[in-house]
Amino acid sequence: MGTYLSISIDVARESGVVPTWASISTMQDQTGRIARIGEWVNSAHRDIQNAQNNWLWMVSEFSGALTAATQRYSAASLLSAGDAARFSDWVFMDRDEMFAFSIYLTSGGQSREQSLDYVPFQRFRRMYLWGSNATETGMPTVVSMDPQQQLVFYPIPNAAFTVRGMFQKSPQALSDDEDTPEMPTQFHDAIKFKALQHLGIFDEAGAQLPAWDKEYRRIYRQLMRHQLPPIEMPGPLA
Repeated sequence: MGTYLSISIDVARESGVVPTWASISTMQDQTGRIARIGEWVNSAHRDIQNAQNNWLWMVSEFSGALTAATQRYSAASLLSAGDAARFSDWVFMDRDEMFAFSIYLTSGGQSREQSLDYVPFQRFRRMYLWGSNATETGMPTVVSMDPQQQLVFYPIPNAAFTVRGMFQKSPQALSDDEDTPEMPTQFHDAIKFKALQHLGIFDEAGAQLPAWDKEYRRIYRQLMRHQLPPIEMPGPLA
Protein backbone atom coordinates (compact mmCIF):
# COMPACT_ATOMS: atom_id res chain seq x y z
CA MET A 1 0.00 0.00 0.00
CA GLY A 2 1.46 3.34 -1.04
CA THR A 3 1.17 6.58 0.90
CA TYR A 4 1.92 10.10 -0.23
CA LEU A 5 5.29 9.82 1.52
CA SER A 6 6.25 6.36 0.25
CA ILE A 7 5.23 7.10 -3.35
CA SER A 8 7.20 10.35 -3.27
CA ILE A 9 10.26 8.52 -1.94
CA ASP A 10 9.90 5.90 -4.70
CA VAL A 11 9.80 8.66 -7.31
CA ALA A 12 12.86 10.33 -5.81
CA ARG A 13 14.76 7.03 -5.74
CA GLU A 14 13.86 5.89 -9.27
CA SER A 15 14.49 9.31 -10.77
CA GLY A 16 18.22 8.86 -10.12
CA VAL A 17 18.62 12.59 -9.49
CA VAL A 18 17.93 12.77 -5.74
CA PRO A 19 20.97 11.31 -3.96
CA THR A 20 19.43 12.11 -0.56
CA TRP A 21 16.21 10.15 -1.18
CA ALA A 22 16.91 7.71 1.69
CA SER A 23 16.83 10.57 4.20
CA ILE A 24 13.35 11.81 3.23
CA SER A 25 11.16 11.29 6.29
CA THR A 26 8.30 13.67 5.52
CA MET A 27 6.82 15.66 2.65
CA GLN A 28 5.72 18.47 4.95
CA ASP A 29 7.42 21.86 4.48
CA GLN A 30 9.78 20.52 1.84
CA THR A 31 11.47 22.87 -0.61
CA GLY A 32 13.30 22.60 -3.89
CA ARG A 33 13.48 19.27 -5.69
CA ILE A 34 11.62 17.27 -3.03
CA ALA A 35 8.75 19.76 -3.02
CA ARG A 36 8.52 19.46 -6.81
CA ILE A 37 8.35 15.69 -6.53
CA GLY A 38 5.42 16.05 -4.14
CA GLU A 39 3.69 18.30 -6.67
CA TRP A 40 4.34 15.80 -9.47
CA VAL A 41 2.93 12.93 -7.37
CA ASN A 42 -0.25 14.92 -6.73
CA SER A 43 -0.49 15.94 -10.36
CA ALA A 44 -0.07 12.33 -11.50
CA HIS A 45 -2.69 11.14 -9.02
CA ARG A 46 -5.11 13.83 -10.20
CA ASP A 47 -4.46 13.03 -13.87
CA ILE A 48 -5.35 9.37 -13.33
CA GLN A 49 -8.52 10.19 -11.39
CA ASN A 50 -9.67 12.61 -14.10
CA ALA A 51 -8.81 10.25 -16.97
CA GLN A 52 -12.16 8.42 -16.75
CA ASN A 53 -15.56 9.58 -15.53
CA ASN A 54 -16.65 6.19 -14.23
CA TRP A 55 -13.80 4.76 -12.17
CA LEU A 56 -15.45 2.34 -9.77
CA TRP A 57 -13.47 3.56 -6.74
CA MET A 58 -14.70 7.13 -7.31
CA VAL A 59 -18.39 6.23 -7.13
CA SER A 60 -20.06 6.24 -3.72
CA GLU A 61 -23.55 5.53 -2.37
CA PHE A 62 -25.71 7.83 -0.30
CA SER A 63 -29.00 7.91 1.56
CA GLY A 64 -30.78 11.22 2.10
CA ALA A 65 -34.04 12.66 3.37
CA LEU A 66 -36.73 14.34 1.27
CA THR A 67 -39.22 16.61 2.99
CA ALA A 68 -42.80 17.45 2.09
CA ALA A 69 -43.29 20.34 -0.37
CA THR A 70 -39.58 20.56 -1.32
CA GLN A 71 -38.85 19.53 -4.90
CA ARG A 72 -35.16 20.41 -5.44
CA TYR A 73 -32.16 19.24 -3.41
CA SER A 74 -28.49 20.16 -3.54
CA ALA A 75 -25.71 17.74 -2.72
CA ALA A 76 -25.18 19.57 0.57
CA SER A 77 -28.79 18.91 1.59
CA LEU A 78 -28.66 15.15 0.92
CA LEU A 79 -25.08 14.09 1.64
CA SER A 80 -23.02 14.09 4.81
CA ALA A 81 -20.64 17.03 5.19
CA GLY A 82 -17.66 14.88 4.22
CA ASP A 83 -19.38 13.45 1.14
CA ALA A 84 -20.69 16.88 0.08
CA ALA A 85 -17.13 18.24 0.18
CA ARG A 86 -16.09 15.55 -2.32
CA PHE A 87 -19.22 15.68 -4.50
CA SER A 88 -18.63 15.96 -8.25
CA ASP A 89 -21.75 14.64 -10.01
CA TRP A 90 -24.80 12.40 -9.59
CA VAL A 91 -24.67 8.90 -11.07
CA PHE A 92 -28.07 7.90 -12.42
CA MET A 93 -27.17 4.59 -14.08
CA ASP A 94 -25.15 1.77 -12.52
CA ARG A 95 -22.62 -0.47 -14.28
CA ASP A 96 -25.44 -2.76 -15.43
CA GLU A 97 -27.21 0.21 -17.07
CA MET A 98 -29.96 0.05 -14.45
CA PHE A 99 -31.43 3.10 -12.70
CA ALA A 100 -29.30 3.81 -9.62
CA PHE A 101 -31.82 5.87 -7.61
CA SER A 102 -34.58 4.50 -5.38
CA ILE A 103 -37.08 5.88 -2.88
CA TYR A 104 -39.32 4.77 -0.04
CA LEU A 105 -41.69 6.37 2.43
CA THR A 106 -39.55 6.83 5.51
CA SER A 107 -42.30 5.87 7.93
CA GLY A 108 -43.08 2.74 5.90
CA GLY A 109 -39.55 1.35 5.92
CA GLN A 110 -37.17 0.17 3.22
CA SER A 111 -39.15 -2.99 2.48
CA ARG A 112 -41.35 -0.86 0.19
CA GLU A 113 -38.46 0.74 -1.70
CA GLN A 114 -39.10 1.53 -5.36
CA SER A 115 -36.88 2.50 -8.27
CA LEU A 116 -36.86 6.09 -9.52
CA ASP A 117 -36.85 6.73 -13.27
CA TYR A 118 -34.34 9.25 -14.59
CA VAL A 119 -35.32 11.83 -17.22
CA PRO A 120 -32.85 14.41 -18.64
CA PHE A 121 -33.71 17.88 -17.37
CA GLN A 122 -34.89 19.58 -20.57
CA ARG A 123 -37.41 16.81 -21.18
CA PHE A 124 -38.22 16.65 -17.44
CA ARG A 125 -38.91 20.39 -17.47
CA ARG A 126 -41.33 20.14 -20.39
CA MET A 127 -43.10 17.09 -19.01
CA TYR A 128 -43.29 17.82 -15.30
CA LEU A 129 -42.61 21.49 -14.55
CA TRP A 130 -45.26 23.00 -16.80
CA GLY A 131 -48.99 23.37 -16.33
CA SER A 132 -50.89 21.28 -13.81
CA ASN A 133 -48.01 18.83 -13.44
CA ALA A 134 -45.88 21.58 -11.87
CA THR A 135 -47.95 21.46 -8.67
CA GLU A 136 -48.71 17.74 -8.43
CA THR A 137 -47.72 16.15 -5.13
CA GLY A 138 -47.25 12.55 -4.06
CA MET A 139 -44.54 9.92 -3.84
CA PRO A 140 -41.85 10.84 -6.38
CA THR A 141 -41.43 8.45 -9.30
CA VAL A 142 -39.04 10.47 -11.49
CA VAL A 143 -35.77 12.26 -10.79
CA SER A 144 -33.67 14.65 -12.85
CA MET A 145 -30.79 17.10 -12.36
CA ASP A 146 -31.15 20.82 -13.05
CA PRO A 147 -28.33 23.05 -14.39
CA GLN A 148 -27.18 23.75 -10.81
CA GLN A 149 -26.72 19.98 -10.18
CA GLN A 150 -29.73 19.92 -7.87
CA LEU A 151 -31.85 16.79 -7.87
CA VAL A 152 -35.42 17.53 -8.95
CA PHE A 153 -38.24 15.11 -8.11
CA TYR A 154 -41.69 14.53 -9.58
CA PRO A 155 -44.24 14.57 -8.12
CA ILE A 156 -43.33 17.05 -5.38
CA PRO A 157 -42.91 15.02 -2.18
CA ASN A 158 -46.02 15.09 0.03
CA ALA A 159 -44.37 13.43 3.04
CA ALA A 160 -40.96 12.44 4.39
CA PHE A 161 -39.21 10.08 1.98
CA THR A 162 -35.78 8.47 1.93
CA VAL A 163 -33.91 8.56 -1.36
CA ARG A 164 -30.92 6.34 -2.07
CA GLY A 165 -28.51 6.65 -4.97
CA MET A 166 -24.97 7.10 -6.16
CA PHE A 167 -22.63 10.00 -6.81
CA GLN A 168 -19.23 10.62 -8.36
CA LYS A 169 -16.51 11.89 -6.04
CA SER A 170 -14.14 14.69 -6.94
CA PRO A 171 -10.41 13.90 -7.15
CA GLN A 172 -8.66 13.13 -3.88
CA ALA A 173 -5.68 15.30 -2.99
CA LEU A 174 -2.68 13.98 -1.09
CA SER A 175 -1.24 16.27 1.57
CA ASP A 176 -0.41 14.42 4.80
CA ASP A 177 2.44 11.90 4.72
CA GLU A 178 0.13 8.97 5.47
CA ASP A 179 -2.58 9.94 2.98
CA THR A 180 -3.31 6.85 0.90
CA PRO A 181 -4.71 7.00 -2.65
CA GLU A 182 -8.26 5.64 -2.75
CA MET A 183 -7.60 3.76 -5.98
CA PRO A 184 -6.91 0.02 -5.50
CA THR A 185 -3.54 -0.47 -3.86
CA GLN A 186 -2.18 -2.90 -6.46
CA PHE A 187 -2.18 -0.06 -9.01
CA HIS A 188 -0.47 2.64 -6.95
CA ASP A 189 2.66 2.27 -9.07
CA ALA A 190 0.76 3.98 -11.88
CA ILE A 191 1.02 7.19 -9.85
CA LYS A 192 4.76 6.71 -9.46
CA PHE A 193 5.43 6.20 -13.15
CA LYS A 194 3.11 9.05 -14.15
CA ALA A 195 4.95 11.33 -11.69
CA LEU A 196 8.27 10.18 -13.17
CA GLN A 197 6.95 11.23 -16.56
CA HIS A 198 6.24 14.73 -15.22
CA LEU A 199 9.76 14.79 -13.74
CA GLY A 200 11.33 13.56 -16.97
CA ILE A 201 9.54 16.19 -19.04
CA PHE A 202 10.68 18.89 -16.61
CA ASP A 203 14.26 17.61 -16.77
CA GLU A 204 14.10 16.93 -20.52
CA ALA A 205 15.21 13.38 -19.73
CA GLY A 206 14.29 11.95 -23.10
CA ALA A 207 16.25 8.74 -22.67
CA GLN A 208 14.27 7.62 -19.61
CA LEU A 209 10.78 8.73 -20.63
CA PRO A 210 9.98 5.74 -22.92
CA ALA A 211 10.67 3.20 -20.15
CA TRP A 212 8.59 5.11 -17.61
CA ASP A 213 5.80 5.56 -20.17
CA LYS A 214 5.80 1.84 -20.98
CA GLU A 215 5.44 0.87 -17.33
CA TYR A 216 2.72 3.48 -16.75
CA ARG A 217 0.69 2.27 -19.73
CA ARG A 218 1.01 -1.36 -18.65
CA ILE A 219 -0.35 -0.67 -15.15
CA TYR A 220 -2.97 1.77 -16.45
CA ARG A 221 -4.38 -0.91 -18.78
CA GLN A 222 -4.68 -3.26 -15.80
CA LEU A 223 -6.42 -0.52 -13.83
CA MET A 224 -8.95 0.02 -16.61
CA ARG A 225 -9.76 -3.69 -16.81
CA HIS A 226 -10.27 -3.75 -13.04
CA GLN A 227 -12.22 -0.52 -12.57
CA LEU A 228 -14.22 0.18 -15.71
CA PRO A 229 -17.40 -1.55 -16.92
CA PRO A 230 -16.69 -4.42 -19.31
CA ILE A 231 -17.17 -3.70 -22.98
CA GLU A 232 -20.05 -5.79 -24.28
CA MET A 233 -20.06 -6.91 -27.88
CA PRO A 234 -23.26 -6.19 -29.82
CA GLY A 235 -25.57 -9.10 -30.52
CA PRO A 236 -26.04 -10.63 -33.97
CA LEU A 237 -27.93 -8.60 -36.54
CA ALA A 238 -31.47 -9.77 -37.22
